[in-house]
Amino acid sequence: MKKVVVCCLVIFLFLFSLGCGKNDTVSEGQGKDAGRTVQTQPEPANPGGTKETQPAPSEPKGNVSVSVDTDKGVDLPKGYPQDKFPIYKDSYIFMVNELEGGYLLTAFSKDSVKDVMEFYTGVLATAQVIMETKAADSLTSFGTKDGYSYSLDVGPSNELKDYQTSITIVLQPE
Repeated sequence: MKKVVVCCLVIFLFLFSLGCGKNDTVSEGQGKDAGRTVQTQPEPANPGGTKETQPAPSEPKGNVSVSVDTDKGVDLPKGYPQDKFPIYKDSYIFMVNELEGGYLLTAFSKDSVKDVMEFYTGVLATAQVIMETKAADSLTSFGTKDGYSYSLDVGPSNELKDYQTSITIVLQPE
């Protein structure tokens, strides 16, 4: 049940962040690096030259990258805190949503759920865990670590051929 709630939350956050921008630019790669990147950019504050009595609200800036190539996933954004919240080795990064310093990431691993859970248990050793649910085949954890609020979900997956573990990470600067 908790996986369903976490998956719904991830999908909601992803769809919500896609709806934030008004101008989208989409570029598609080719070959093994094929992916889709969406960048949100604010519109000019005063396009018609008329006086405004209130400042225009600022629009969030961010990127969404989704892999369309099953041989190679998307690259992590340059600012992703890999040193603070690393991605499990050899993971296929399916999707990364970067929005104003926060990240939503979905990845898959060919390794067992147990191995991936052990890795993230070590990563979270220095975290301040607010809530954690650990079962034989899943780990869900919420808390803070190194200046970020995090949400982590590790569990079994049959979504991609040969990948048996799904990893979902949400990081938001504190």
